Amino acid sequence: MATGKELFNLNHAGTVYGVAFRPDGKRLATSSDAEIVKVWDVASGRELLSFTGHASAIVSIAFSPDGTQLATASRDGTAKLWDASSGQELLTLYGRGVGICCVAFSPNGTLLFTGGDHGVRIYTLQIEDLIALAQSRLTRSLTTEECRKYLHVEQFLSEP
Repeated sequence: MATGKELFNLNHAGTVYGVAFRPDGKRLATSSDAEIVKVWDVASGRELLSFTGHASAIVSIAFSPDGTQLATASRDGTAKLWDASSGQELLTLYGRGVGICCVAFSPNGTLLFTGGDHGVRIYTLQIEDLIALAQSRLTRSLTTEECRKYLHVEQFLSEP
């Protein structure tokens, strides 16, 4: 910072729209209109991970407070949650046919916020909270397919 000298150039395909530091400052994640997420080592500038999964530009990216997950928002109308160390997709949230332009975690990492043409949506990321919410609102048990689709689990919910 004192000299303003460039340390290195992170070569990322396409136009970079999102940049986020892992909370410990050791990793940097970038996202672009080339539908690619990259994770970099901050000390060396070396690319550690590259992964894809969106069908359009990824315009926002955020690390979870503990640094274990990445959230991305895309013009394809989805937000995705990823394992930050492997790039494995963990969850896809749908924006009802409209683009999602930003994502953010709550300070404790239990909520994910998305913003876009649909306004702001808040999602709970704790499976126990999701099950409790579903049980408080359902008058029947979820089918196996509904559990897979909405809760990403195989078992049925018990009757409320």
